[in-house]
Amino acid sequence: MFQSLTFGYGTGALYKKEIYILIDSDFTATGEATGLPSSTIVIAEYTKRQLNVAANLVLLFRYRAKKFGSIEAIENQLFDLKASRFFTPELKAQVMKYLALV
Repeated sequence: MFQSLTFGYGTGALYKKEIYILIDSDFTATGEATGLPSSTIVIAEYTKRQLNVAANLVLLFRYRAKKFGSIEAIENQLFDLKASRFFTPELKAQVMKYLALV
């Protein structure tokens, strides 16, 4: 399950490019993050691995709310996510189900 998502700058070929490091209980993923919102990164990484995207998005929301602010941060993140083309109606229904449990 999702644990953290951090951003930094790469070295070598990725020098001066923003990169992300996504840490999960089962894997660590890195990649170029320039211009990518956190939610898009989580959706892409968990979809690629055929893991539960909705549950991990909610964990991302909780992680960011704890790191940056209050529970309102979850509502703001959800609002920002709605503009993403990756946030399908099916994914939205799943995320809302998990948020109801939080």
